[in-house]
Amino acid sequence: MKKYIFLLFIFNNLAHSSTSFVAWGGTNSVVKPQIRENFLSGFQLGFEYEFGKGSFAKYIKTYSDESDSKTSAIKIAKKAIDDGAIGLIGFPGSHDALLVGDVARAKSILSISPGCNHEDLGKFGFFVHSTGHSGTHEIDSSLWFIQKYFKGVGLLIVNPRAAASFNMGEIFKKKSEKEIFQVNLTDKLQLPESTISELKNGVFNYIVFTPYPDDLSQVTKQLTDNNIDLPTLAGSAWGTVDSDVMRRYVVSKKRPFYMMTSWNAKSTHGKKFIKKYKKSFAKEPSADSAYGYDLGVIVAQLLKNSKTPYTKDSFSNSLKEKNCFSNLSIGQLCLNKNGGHANRPIFFLKYSSNGFIEFDVKN
Repeated sequence: MKKYIFLLFIFNNLAHSSTSFVAWGGTNSVVKPQIRENFLSGFQLGFEYEFGKGSFAKYIKTYSDESDSKTSAIKIAKKAIDDGAIGLIGFPGSHDALLVGDVARAKSILSISPGCNHEDLGKFGFFVHSTGHSGTHEIDSSLWFIQKYFKGVGLLIVNPRAAASFNMGEIFKKKSEKEIFQVNLTDKLQLPESTISELKNGVFNYIVFTPYPDDLSQVTKQLTDNNIDLPTLAGSAWGTVDSDVMRRYVVSKKRPFYMMTSWNAKSTHGKKFIKKYKKSFAKEPSADSAYGYDLGVIVAQLLKNSKTPYTKDSFSNSLKEKNCFSNLSIGQLCLNKNGGHANRPIFFLKYSSNGFIEFDVKN
């Protein structure tokens, strides 16, 4: 049975008998439990960085909801609001973020998701935000990189059942002026045999991945089994997943493998975050932990700047008054005052014998 978890951040105002809280949510609909845990561990660290040691345990109560529904995020968001939530935070993954965005807009309550890139998140208005860059910015950056470093005909691989990947494919169709052909994964998350044949016959000169790594395990096996090794560019979804299967595939490649990310672990701020995370959890953080950390700091700073007693209006007004935040794993980040995506640079990393190293950047 799949489990759906959301967390309530409870803040007691001593001058008032009522309790105000911000709700963090997450489901199994798309994002795997381990990935959600990475977001959450980062959030805890960032939250306590601002509120002090022990504040996470003091102010958070955990609830679980068991369901196989793809719309569980709506149920969780509505329950949190009925319980008195003043904000909806978390819901990693574009699938859940979009569902919660509808609820947040209808109820005029602030929603912030960590790093979600789906283009439609920019259509809800002020109350719906993401700390991630937009899908359009990712595609524009991808095309800029392809034009600069790749030659010939490209193959764009899309998972039509994953909201973010499908959205990337749609934007690529509208914007690409180069010869880039799109193929959708089958129901078994594999490439069609006709595409494998074309790859073996040299029809394509490079590959672009848009799905999450976990959705490409069958594809990488197909490529490896058929000795297909082409220069590859992986979308930013690869920068948020720690996958041993994908790591083995990347290491086995002889042709260049590039990955996009809007979090740079090698930066000064990134190194500080990694040191802090390792000290707290005794392991290396992934990019999703960094996104969680930054959101934890942002929520804490929003609450610090909110007028009391805390209400959904004071919480959202805090963002209207201050939309830029510091002390993050990327240094500073500004949310869009009109809602939607944050303005982030995109780094292109290249795999080497020393791991992924920065190769280029597009602001």
